[in-house]
Amino acid sequence: MLYAEAIEAVKRTAAEAAKRAVDPVDVARIVEHALTAARPRTRYVVGREAKFRAAMALLVPDRVRDNLVAKAMGLPKTAPSAPPKAGEGAWG
Repeated sequence: MLYAEAIEAVKRTAAEAAKRAVDPVDVARIVEHALTAARPRTRYVVGREAKFRAAMALLVPDRVRDNLVAKAMGLPKTAPSAPPKAGEGAWG
């Protein structure tokens, strides 16, 4: 399959992220605050990893950040060189 390596990398990353997920109670507290605040913020960031990513978004250029994420996920360095044949693509 054309994107098999990338799909597997995303699956591994999602499984690892699920292990580090923010406690739903913490998320619910933030949602409650957002719904009841007289002047709610436009964005809320919950959890250490999300706060780190938000800081990175402010400090690191998009292309650098994209490369760091791809490397951390173990994604292939280059895209497949040939388009899929009929029936072999992601939807095939």
